[in-house]
Amino acid sequence: MQCPTCGIPLAETALYCAQCGAQVGEIVDLPAPKPWNRYALWGFAGAIVAPLCGLILCIYARKQCARRGERGERLAKAGIILSICTMVIYPILIVIGIGWYVFS
Repeated sequence: MQCPTCGIPLAETALYCAQCGAQVGEIVDLPAPKPWNRYALWGFAGAIVAPLCGLILCIYARKQCARRGERGERLAKAGIILSICTMVIYPILIVIGIGWYVFS
């Protein structure tokens, strides 16, 4: 392939001429990425700090992601799992801590 403006040889995959800067290839626009669902982001973050709030946000986020076609459905699913695990582990750690304090 040659540059139509200055005539120097170019690679077949070139988009612009290195010598004169003329456009020689077709530029393909990529589609804009889908936005992240904010409830999924906040729900995942809240799964550690306030697991019940994180669980509620993640359940709502999964429904919204399916309805709106946004990204974050897997993040919301991970947040649901993390929220449930945190709600199970926190009371156990509290009981162990109280027992350690009382019996030592």
